[in-house]
Amino acid sequence: MRASLPAPHTGPFDAPGLEDLRRAGDTLVRRARQEIALLSLDLDAALYDRVEFIQALKTFALASPRRRIRILVKDPKPALLSGHRLPYLAERLSSRIFIRRLPELDAEIQACLLLADRHGYLRRPSCRLRDGVADFHAPLEVARHWDEFEERWQRSVEDPALRRLHL
Repeated sequence: MRASLPAPHTGPFDAPGLEDLRRAGDTLVRRARQEIALLSLDLDAALYDRVEFIQALKTFALASPRRRIRILVKDPKPALLSGHRLPYLAERLSSRIFIRRLPELDAEIQACLLLADRHGYLRRPSCRLRDGVADFHAPLEVARHWDEFEERWQRSVEDPALRRLHL
């Protein structure tokens, strides 16, 4: 029997496997109303290259011209070479979805993070593992994560490989 996701105000909960991570990520994106941020090593295809997730991002981005999605990735090449859908969606919605590469200064990063507005997060201590912690209403925790994300975003760089995918 699979447990359902907690209600919005129940506090942090474990996401101890791929299916739980997927459900938590999909739920965060569907609940977002202003901004989504994603920090990833390689745009983890098992989580983020799925029709459900891509469609949720697209629906979010198109719902309002003020909404935006910012993505920081350590190495975009594996995703580009595999035909990952997220960079292609970003190319089609280039005024709403922004993907940048982390600089060498942040090369030690191993944790992955998905933020929704100023309320919810999904954090994996290691991008290589299939477990994490999520909370749909944690403004204090999310504020700290947003500050770290903003600092990394300011240091990030545009990757030429992400600019023109269809040459």
